[in-house]
Amino acid sequence: MDAQQTDSGLHRVAKIGTDGSYVLPGLPVGPYALTIKAKGFGDFRQQGIVLRVGDNLLVNPTLQVGNVSEAI
Repeated sequence: MDAQQTDSGLHRVAKIGTDGSYVLPGLPVGPYALTIKAKGFGDFRQQGIVLRVGDNLLVNPTLQVGNVSEAI
């Protein structure tokens, strides 16, 4: 998972737990884009997330199953 501040380009990376949880503490205020890439799933990207002083935002992304191919 990658959170990128869209004004400055600052980015932070977080690992996602086996239960899907994640934490990105200490992010500076500003606008962010959140990107998640996981093997077997399509990429998730959400822009327009604005973090303000005192916010404790919760983003619950839904990943779609990626393309399935079968070789015999």
